[in-house]
Amino acid sequence: FTAEDQFLVVADRGYSLTASGELISFVSTQSNEIESSEEVVFQAGGDFLIENAGTGAQNMRFRGNGVTFSTVGGNMQFDVTADITFDFGTMLINGFGSSAGGRDNVEFTAPDTTFAADRDMLIDATEAVRLGFASNPSIVTFSGVGSDDFPGVRVGAIGNIEIDTDSNFVGTADDFNTNSIAQTTFTAGQLFSFNSANAGITVEAKEGIVTLGVAEEFTHTITEAITFTGGFQNTYSTGTILYDTPAGTFTAEGREFINLIEGAFTATSDGGQAFFETSKADGTMDFDIDTAFMLTSAAIFDVTADDLIAFDIADKTTFAIEDTTTFDLQNFASQLNFDSLDAMTFDFTTDITWNSVATSFQSGKSSISFTTEDVFDLDAGHDIRGQVGTSFTTEAGVSGLYLVDESFRVLADAAIEVKSSTTLDITTSSTQFITQPGGEADISSTVGGNLLIEGSPVDSIQFRGEEEFEFNFENSDLTTSFLNFVSTGERSKVTLDTPILELNDLTSSTITAGDFGSSGSVTFTGTTVDMTIGEDLTFLADARDISSTS
Repeated sequence: FTAEDQFLVVADRGYSLTASGELISFVSTQSNEIESSEEVVFQAGGDFLIENAGTGAQNMRFRGNGVTFSTVGGNMQFDVTADITFDFGTMLINGFGSSAGGRDNVEFTAPDTTFAADRDMLIDATEAVRLGFASNPSIVTFSGVGSDDFPGVRVGAIGNIEIDTDSNFVGTADDFNTNSIAQTTFTAGQLFSFNSANAGITVEAKEGIVTLGVAEEFTHTITEAITFTGGFQNTYSTGTILYDTPAGTFTAEGREFINLIEGAFTATSDGGQAFFETSKADGTMDFDIDTAFMLTSAAIFDVTADDLIAFDIADKTTFAIEDTTTFDLQNFASQLNFDSLDAMTFDFTTDITWNSVATSFQSGKSSISFTTEDVFDLDAGHDIRGQVGTSFTTEAGVSGLYLVDESFRVLADAAIEVKSSTTLDITTSSTQFITQPGGEADISSTVGGNLLIEGSPVDSIQFRGEEEFEFNFENSDLTTSFLNFVSTGERSKVTLDTPILELNDLTSSTITAGDFGSSGSVTFTGTTVDMTIGEDLTFLADARDISSTS
């Protein structure tokens, strides 16, 4: 069909066009409209081509209760200089080829492409589904409500799915699904947005890569669930990224998981759960964020990988989670790393559980703070290391538990503070809390119940502060070979205030306050002070204030 001007088809009932041998082609220089109160069906034995060759505001519009485009032996191409609009109850676009190689594409090329379905939208191809183009500022929009039998929007390809726009991609549906075997790629110059009012979004490449590249903003607002599954890799490269699941879950799964984010990362789950998971035996999870990271979850937040979980953040980092949180790594040499140039804040209403072989926290310019109203549990098979620009604080509403096979070491430029309303249990071969010399840094710990530091065996426990060192406990039991409390600054002070203080099985212990003439004091206050020391017990102060009250 070739028209010098406009091409218009209007049917009161239905419209059907079948070409069993070759192509179906619509070519015009003006706007094209095909409208029916019922079904619109196009079935081509070969290629299916719609081309609007004009240079003005020439649109292509399809309206019908049901719209079906089907080709069994070629490609399907929609090429329009202005806008493509599909407005229908149910749309089915099939590009299943019997052409040479069986590799057939479904392509939509237009400045703006809009798909609006009252119920369902299904787009399938054996090779690739391509929408939009990068050479012009295009907008691609999907919207569909869905039905009991089908999702609102489904885009499927045995090969690749590619959605490419210099401007915005917006998907709005009760349920949105893309399924490919090889690769699913979304690229947008400005905004990339998924919105689902009642159901969820699934982006899947079963044996390949899921890639989302957005220059400015990447937004998900999903009531029920978001799922990204890359059989090989999940890769996000974007400016600002926002996940919002008011009542559902967010799940991202792949053998490798990479986030390269030039702006801020914000994830909000008001009523559901958030999961990041690698399925590969030595899979890694990497978050490289140029500005701020903020995570808010009213329910469970899980990050699972076998090898590496890394957060590399240039600005302030905030975790605010109201339910159980787990960072879980299982491999022999697994690592959990948090690296931020600014402050890190971890605020949990309930449990926090971290499992890895080695864990490190680094805040180059500011503080690190952990707060939970319940149990704070860090389990490391190797080391826990914290390096902080200013202060390091942990506060557990119920109990603090640190299980470390080797060393637990915190190095801070300013204060170190550890709080727990009941029991603080540190099980490690070597425990060190150290503040940098030259500052006015304090080390303090307040525990409503017992302080228990033990190991099998614990080689050494060292608390070294520039200024005041103070422990306040209801009961204390320190089991170690070597125990050192050191406070070296001017007017330095070592204070242990506990009803019962037991220092058991010590080979030697040194308590030091003051250094090179600096005034200092060592004070033990308690109903019972019990020390069992195999060799040496040394108190070092400025010879003016050494005391024990019991």
